[in-house]
Amino acid sequence: MSKKDKIYLGFVALLVVMFIGYQAFGPQPTDWSPSYSGSDKTPYGAYILENELSTLFPGHQIHRLTIPPFRYLRSRNISSEMVNWIFLNNQVDFEPNELEMLLERVASGDELFVSASALGDNLTDSLQLSIKYSTALQRTLRDGEEDQNRADSLNMNLVNASLRADDGWAYESRRHGYFSRVDTTNTVILGRLSDGEANFVKVEYGDGAIFVHLFPVALTNYYVREKKYADYAFKSLSYLPVRNTVWDEYYKAGRPRYSTPMGYILDIEPLRNAWFLALSGIVLFMIFRGRREQRPIPVQQKPVNSSLEFARTISKLYLEKGTHKEIMNKKIRFFRDYCRQSLGIVVTGEKLPSAQILSDRSGVPKQQVANLLESIRHARKQSQITNEELEEAASQIDKFYKDSIR
Repeated sequence: MSKKDKIYLGFVALLVVMFIGYQAFGPQPTDWSPSYSGSDKTPYGAYILENELSTLFPGHQIHRLTIPPFRYLRSRNISSEMVNWIFLNNQVDFEPNELEMLLERVASGDELFVSASALGDNLTDSLQLSIKYSTALQRTLRDGEEDQNRADSLNMNLVNASLRADDGWAYESRRHGYFSRVDTTNTVILGRLSDGEANFVKVEYGDGAIFVHLFPVALTNYYVREKKYADYAFKSLSYLPVRNTVWDEYYKAGRPRYSTPMGYILDIEPLRNAWFLALSGIVLFMIFRGRREQRPIPVQQKPVNSSLEFARTISKLYLEKGTHKEIMNKKIRFFRDYCRQSLGIVVTGEKLPSAQILSDRSGVPKQQVANLLESIRHARKQSQITNEELEEAASQIDKFYKDSIR
């Protein structure tokens, strides 16, 4: 690796580290996704509300429910005490058996507070409630008003004269729920919208009561952080008696669900940043350290063409044995093969091509060809030939190869 390449890779590595560091420790964008979790400090989390429960219910324990309620009821012996149950989420839909267990608790004296934009049919059917949804824009048009500034606002108030505000509480909302039907024999309306529609009720159930609130955003950090809106949230919860309370952390829109350990790591931002930082470090280590400490590559020698050396060795063997006749016979055989393969002249037996044909095909002068053929015939007739005769015939054959146009 050249010095220029090392500088370039170092610069790229520095940029990667700076980017990861910025992502890990730099300012993070605001998470506006609904969470309703007491662990989240995001705008639509419920960190403030959960931490203030000890103020609402002084001297009493706050139990954090992180498992399904039916498992909580079975795993813990709380039958000897009456408790409050608080469920806050964009949607709360109890399973039939789970709802039955909760209603048994309420009938025995527990209080259940549910604040959600949507409720499951199991709960609404049990309480004989019907919910409809509307928008601020639709209400504005229905009332015949032209002020479009109210299209994004929702005003609501409490019914109790000691709790209500003169001007109510205004919230940003395009969609909201309200109760279109309630069972008036056991239901008390606690809160209404500006147009009179109920969105907060209390349903008497046995020795206990169920409070149903249809605008959970009002209880999130975004509003509760302001004293004015915190007043509405705490007044709404003030209907619950002061005693031990169970805060739900299971039915949450922002509750993480991980199928693999890697999913857990990638979902939590500090762990995710640490994972990518470690992965980047491994890659950089492989790039820089791996190239320096790898095994040396052995030098491969260029293959040697041994054909010529082999021919020389064989020639020396023939010369040492004095078999000039055998060498001449091989030279003649190679000459005949050359005539057949390169010049296209085929002769049978031990015959040689005519001087005229050989000259025409090869472009070698006829007299030169005739002298070559004569030398070959002379060598064939001799039982032994001298070294000088072998050299003369071999020289003529080599000259023929050289002068041939093919």
